[in-house]
Amino acid sequence: YHVDDLDQSFQDIGDELRNQYSIAYLPTNYVLDGRYHKIRIEVPEHKGYQVRARRGYFARANANVPTTPNPGGAGIK
Repeated sequence: YHVDDLDQSFQDIGDELRNQYSIAYLPTNYVLDGRYHKIRIEVPEHKGYQVRARRGYFARANANVPTTPNPGGAGIK
């Protein structure tokens, strides 16, 4: 962003917000183990696309939560 041009910075941010996708996934090894799990996202067929995503997540470590997710439940937004 342009630190010395706020108008341009806000325009750039607005452009990014209008040109984005949200994706969600469910890991095949869904385990509530309280550990950190890495995430890697690639778009090899679309050179020039920029992926902004977290590098991983901490799984919950809670015995009261079901060990299998609800397939009809809410996704990540």
